[in-house]
Amino acid sequence: MGMLKKAPEKLWWGGTAPQDFYPDDQDIRAAGNLTELADVFGSDKGTLGNAHNYARLYERLINPSETKALCEIGVACGASLKMWSAFLPAARIVGVDIREECKNLCKDNKNIEIKIGDVKDLNYSNKFDVVIDDASHVSEDIVDIFNRCWKWVRPGGLYIIEDVGCTYSDDYTEHFNSLFGTNKVNNRHVFVELVDSIMKNVDVKIDIESMEYHPQLLILRKRKANANAAVSQQSKFLNWLSSWRP
Repeated sequence: MGMLKKAPEKLWWGGTAPQDFYPDDQDIRAAGNLTELADVFGSDKGTLGNAHNYARLYERLINPSETKALCEIGVACGASLKMWSAFLPAARIVGVDIREECKNLCKDNKNIEIKIGDVKDLNYSNKFDVVIDDASHVSEDIVDIFNRCWKWVRPGGLYIIEDVGCTYSDDYTEHFNSLFGTNKVNNRHVFVELVDSIMKNVDVKIDIESMEYHPQLLILRKRKANANAAVSQQSKFLNWLSSWRP
């Protein structure tokens, strides 16, 4: 058996237009796991480019037989969407991006749909088993997207924030602004406040079941409990907190 043929490492970046790369069918079939699919399609969720290696975690967390719909915010060249399409052939895959040049990507994949526009204009409440924020990686945007898109996740589903390391990188912020002609601040404290609120949510048992943190990756699971139970738990926790003394 020959060596796995991987995609070009730089499908887009540095201001170039997204390239709609498709590997040969035999290379797709040769991929034995999600990481290899990432490498074949050219997603940095595997071992290429920035080599985040997220795919090995996603393969543990995401069950193809139980995943009916997945949304990724931030399309880039569409490599990750194609990876998801191959890994979840029976699922609906939705990509969201603000850039018009992304709208013509992934047309050979029947289960991929790309929406161009701001997340605030989309209503996907309780529609997805998995929502992934792979957008700007800027603190203010991460918080805004979470506040708007957490409701998109079905009870028991996952909300994932990628590339968290960008929130404390001045070089990244400068590069992002120069690339997209923006003036983002990327205030790290804004993201830290979000994480603190998530921790409180988990403790109070409102609607976040758990949070996992891996290098540059925050994974949240939505609670399955009903709203009345959540309110009861919150009341009990706040009563305990008000009476507690160190």
